[in-house]
Amino acid sequence: MPQLHIVQGGIKNGDKAWLQKAARDKLSSPSWVAPKSAMIGDEVVIFVPDFGFFATGQLKSLPKPRVDWPNRYGSGLTSITLIEPPISLATIRRHIPRLTWANYPRSITTPSPEIAEEIRKLVRNRQKTGIPDLDDDALAEASLGELRTAALMKARRFAPIGSCATNASFGPFCASKFICADHLEQRQSWSDGGVAGLSFFNKANDLWT
Repeated sequence: MPQLHIVQGGIKNGDKAWLQKAARDKLSSPSWVAPKSAMIGDEVVIFVPDFGFFATGQLKSLPKPRVDWPNRYGSGLTSITLIEPPISLATIRRHIPRLTWANYPRSITTPSPEIAEEIRKLVRNRQKTGIPDLDDDALAEASLGELRTAALMKARRFAPIGSCATNASFGPFCASKFICADHLEQRQSWSDGGVAGLSFFNKANDLWT
């Protein structure tokens, strides 16, 4: 069975934007930083800071020294697929507590086969369903991408597009007192009323204001 490696992607260096384009246009990278021991056909999960597990891919060439980066090796990367929404670091730590890399996720690593299978399961589930953890504890630590997905799910569940009954007395808020699909670009209201719901609303509201 191919090994699984966790590799890094940046934001300011253009990695994140390139991964999004590569997934859309089926592009390959001639050299992505990977472990020296990696083999052709190995799987990679790409971690982007502030986002989490962002994409998956497959190595298509043996590692070679990077001319632009001393003591680093690069392998060709192909079959890039986004993880939407990305799996936040908090979610990784909660689901895979034995993955000690997550305590300081600044390097590349090759987890043990047992932990690698846990990572595959977590990634497969997110890529298949697109649904983040929705319990209060999870939402309190969720990334903006996960919060936005959760908010959109609530909008679709309670207010299908076109069904809003806006009341002017509520000002920018929807009369139905929940996140309305017609008004995602405006300030949102949240039906829970509790501390967790308010916290969720405050975080989700930042996405559109």
